[in-house]
Amino acid sequence: MTFQLDPEDAEMAGATRPGQDPFLAELEQANPKGAALLERFRPKSEIAMFLRGLRMAREMTQDDVRLASEANGLPLTQPMISRMENPLGSMPNIDSIMRYVGACGGQLSLVAAAMPVTAEPDMEPTCLAHVVLER
Repeated sequence: MTFQLDPEDAEMAGATRPGQDPFLAELEQANPKGAALLERFRPKSEIAMFLRGLRMAREMTQDDVRLASEANGLPLTQPMISRMENPLGSMPNIDSIMRYVGACGGQLSLVAAAMPVTAEPDMEPTCLAHVVLER
C-alpha cells in the first residue's frame, strides 16, 4: 500500500523527497529508532503521513478538517482526526479516510493490484481494479 502526495502538495508541505511527509523526514534524521518503529507499522504510518501531509499542504488545522467534514454532512471529531494522523495508531477504515480526504477537498481513489502467480522479480503488477470512491 502506498500513499503519495501530489508533488505540488508535497513541496508546499516542505517534504524533502517527492511524496514524503516533512515530519517523517525530520524523524528519520533526529530519531532513527523512531523511524524504524514507523517502518514496522508502514501501512498505517503511510496512511497517517499521507493524511497529515494532505492537511498541511491545504494549510488546514485539524479543527479545519473537523469543520469541513461537518459541513459535508460527514462529521469527524478532532480525536478521530488525531488518531487517523497517528502513525502508530489503529488502522482507519475506508469510510473515515474518504471523509477526511473529502474534508480536505480531495477525492479518494483505490487501486488494487496483484502480481501474476508466476511473476518474474522485475514484473509490474497487474491492475485488477481502480475505483474512485465518492459520497
